[in-house]
Amino acid sequence: MTNEQLLSYQLPSIEQSSFEKHPKRFLNKKLVAKLFYFIPSLAGVIIPFFIVENHPWIWKTTGSVWVLLLIISIFISYKEFFVRGYVLRENDITYRYGWLFHHQITIPFNRIQHTEINHGRHR
Repeated sequence: MTNEQLLSYQLPSIEQSSFEKHPKRFLNKKLVAKLFYFIPSLAGVIIPFFIVENHPWIWKTTGSVWVLLLIISIFISYKEFFVRGYVLRENDITYRYGWLFHHQITIPFNRIQHTEINHGRHR
């Protein structure tokens, strides 16, 4: 068995690889998931509207915060979609994600113990 030293310039560069993008349906699923989270939280805006009649600024403030958070969340999901990608190479897979803080993860295939592909319901 040999364990020869590798120098950093001998390692293959990931930046030279072209990352494949996720399909458009990935973005659609992320946006729908955001809506499923924000629609129940809309109760935090609607309930003060009916309870606090003397102070309309309370429900206006909660409504404004809700709309602002929804817009920011959708914006971040949209921007992240164009950064996400993966590269399948001979011995490993590299995944890139993050909009403000970019992350890259490279996993050699010999470290992967289990994978599963699910294409939805079979008809």
